[in-house]
Amino acid sequence: MEFTAATLSAELKRQINSKLPAKSLAGAAKHLVVSAGVKSAVSSTLYFEAIGILLQQLADEHPDWEIEFAGDLDDLTITFSK
Repeated sequence: MEFTAATLSAELKRQINSKLPAKSLAGAAKHLVVSAGVKSAVSSTLYFEAIGILLQQLADEHPDWEIEFAGDLDDLTITFSK
């Protein structure tokens, strides 16, 4: 499957959202870590475009959280902290 920045970010976001607890459960949490990944050879430009889109979407949806990305596309760790 060939990815665009939008489809790549959408797939990662789908994986992340499926691993986040319900808002009521996350209310007391101060630190959440989830992982996601896509096995695909993409350029670094495409990777950074996708991460930028994803970060903006997550920041808009979770404004009370600091969000940090670490790792490679096939083994990405996303940390949410308050």
